Amino acid sequence: MKKIVSFALALIMLLGAFVLSSCSNTKKEEEFYNLVDETKDLLDIVADDIYSYWYDCIYEDKYLENISYAVACAKSDNEENINTIEENTTKIKDLYKEIKDGKLGSEAKAVMQAYNDYYTLVVEVSGSFQSYSASKETCKKELASALDDFSFELD
Repeated sequence: MKKIVSFALALIMLLGAFVLSSCSNTKKEEEFYNLVDETKDLLDIVADDIYSYWYDCIYEDKYLENISYAVACAKSDNEENINTIEENTTKIKDLYKEIKDGKLGSEAKAVMQAYNDYYTLVVEVSGSFQSYSASKETCKKELASALDDFSFELD
């Protein structure tokens, strides 16, 4: 009888630990989702401003027709957003390390790949206006889609 009670208690404790671990993982996954979603909005703002300044340089003869200067102005005007993006990116990477082997590992990986592509496009601007414009829209859509998939599985 004592063995049965001891076994039952051990089983209950093991099950409790599993449930607590699962809840902790879910909380990290939610935190990851929310932080990426919040940072995506900031990336959208900066990407749109870079596009706008670049457009104005080419088609409106602003910024002394110097594309590098136009992009630098857009980044300067978004310095606070870029700093927040940088800070959030560090946190996002840390959270990803914690959840990448969990139940939403493949969805988290897709989010990280899309996020990294968008982040690189916005922070390390390169290419032509047309390639930037096309990539900007593609990156926005891919990250939004990956976040939707992650959110769907999160519920």
